[in-house]
Amino acid sequence: MTTVSIVESSKLNVDCGLDLLTSSNVFVADISADLVAEGSSVARQVGDTIHGTCDLVLSRQLAWGSDRVRPWITLTDVDGNVQTWYLGVYVMVTPTRSAAESPTTYSVQGYDLLSILNVPYGSTYALASSAVVLTAIGTLLTAVGGTNAVSQAAIASTLPAAKVWPIDSENTTLSIINELLAVIGYESLWVDRDGRWRADPLVADSVKSPVWAYDADSATTTVGEDRAETADYFSTPNRWVFVNDDAAASPTEGAGIYTVSNAADGPTSIAARGRTINRIVHLSAASQTALVTQADIIVAADKRIARTVETSVGPNPTHWHNEVVTFTDPALGASGVWKVTGWTLPLDGGDMSLSLEAV
Repeated sequence: MTTVSIVESSKLNVDCGLDLLTSSNVFVADISADLVAEGSSVARQVGDTIHGTCDLVLSRQLAWGSDRVRPWITLTDVDGNVQTWYLGVYVMVTPTRSAAESPTTYSVQGYDLLSILNVPYGSTYALASSAVVLTAIGTLLTAVGGTNAVSQAAIASTLPAAKVWPIDSENTTLSIINELLAVIGYESLWVDRDGRWRADPLVADSVKSPVWAYDADSATTTVGEDRAETADYFSTPNRWVFVNDDAAASPTEGAGIYTVSNAADGPTSIAARGRTINRIVHLSAASQTALVTQADIIVAADKRIARTVETSVGPNPTHWHNEVVTFTDPALGASGVWKVTGWTLPLDGGDMSLSLEAV
């Protein structure tokens, strides 16, 4: 039995459930009997400030705003093999109550735990030069609770200069943490299936291992007929100039400035379009290496945005955050590695939507 054989089974049974947790993610009770599968779903958008959301239909009133829930889904294949996935931890907001239903139902949306960080910090936040970045992030996370599973690979990295975040509605705890992560060449903060804080050093999508292989022509394919490709070649830049705002007063190429030109790679290149489209990006980086790391990820993202695919696939709860798949579809002329930018998974067993960008 493998995950692939279960997900691609010719006959698949889908079950779902819901755990009630405390505000510190401690299990309280299984409230699956109060979850209405039809109309309930979990979704994830990598590019959004809050990556994960859920829309749930419940026949039970919760302490909206403080109770947390953890949806889960179970797949059973034709041979009786079973696998269960947690689908994240969410804070629920004020619901819509439907008295027409019996019992009364509540349609409520939840946001993953990044939402508790996405509020103004509330005072001036300052770090001295040479402050250990991951230590500062750890302190910020400790203040709100939860498990800090952020990679400590860059624990030796320090701020090149003192930084101050003044009192401002845009300076949220989350934005401060993400700015600090960018300084050391890390991805933005995210939350895993169990509600733990996570972030790792940036890695180019082109070198990631695909989490799944989709083939529209495979005998066991779960790819649906509802799929479409979009190509946008107009505004994609083909020359980038990255400036490190934390560098010396007069940054130069290789020392505070990093320039990338796409001379002839693909249809958005300078050669293919006959013109140069510049993009100037100001970044905060602890070193030239950190600047290059951030910049290369941005360049790769800008280049791949020229081609996207929207498709539906059978329920596949292996998907989570910032991952790539292989996708082959002769009808669209699509093949190779694609970044998963978003998905929505219905809990009633319906097909999930999948948004892809070419890598």
